[in-house]
Amino acid sequence: EERTRLVVDCAGLVRRLEELDAEIAAYDQWQRYPTSEYKDRVQMRFEEARKREAAEARRRGGVEALTMASLRGPQQPGLSPRGLAGGQLGAVAPAGGADADDEAERKLALAHLQRALRAADFEADVWRQRALDIEDASEREREQAKRLMEFELSVAMQQAE
Repeated sequence: EERTRLVVDCAGLVRRLEELDAEIAAYDQWQRYPTSEYKDRVQMRFEEARKREAAEARRRGGVEALTMASLRGPQQPGLSPRGLAGGQLGAVAPAGGADADDEAERKLALAHLQRALRAADFEADVWRQRALDIEDASEREREQAKRLMEFELSVAMQQAE
């Protein structure tokens, strides 16, 4: 009866281990491109979008401080996504001749982008911690399953003798 209970416990641990491994694999796949060709196509589309944004910003008067092109492409010193999150409102230079409404709209857009960046950073931290917790749980359960199998083998060897 004791041996049967140990076998059932061992099987349960192995099944849980497989579930955790599958869950970790799903998180791992979420961060990868399916093929290198797909990755290249995505990168090219992002680059084209950045170029279009930069051209549009130049056409509108050089207000590149709020566009993704300036955040991802060539950056001015001190103007990075992390710098924006830190509240560097002074890094955004107003366009020459812009009226007060445009300036207020830019400031609101900048504040919105800062909140979005902080929210994205928080979400990334949460998912990173979840993945680490799952990995730790998986490692603990692997170790428990290993000890249980070793114990079961030693019991089986003793019974065989």
